[in-house]
Amino acid sequence: MSKTMPPLSASQCHPRGINRKKDRALHAAKGKEKFVQLCASCHGPEGKGDGPAAAALIDIWSLVVYIKSIEKAK
Repeated sequence: MSKTMPPLSASQCHPRGINRKKDRALHAAKGKEKFVQLCASCHGPEGKGDGPAAAALIDIWSLVVYIKSIEKAK
């Protein structure tokens, strides 16, 4: 896993500032890092719902929970 990125400053989060390439790249990298940490275990690395933890998910009635694909529609 890569180093943790520093928190974004208020000027980097401002809507007018996000149009700069540097800010967009920073936000994209931070989003990718959060996806890997929080989502990829169930949704899979490409968002197809095929992560390693997805098969083990069951609901309160002991039925398999199917993970939704979050990849872009083609």
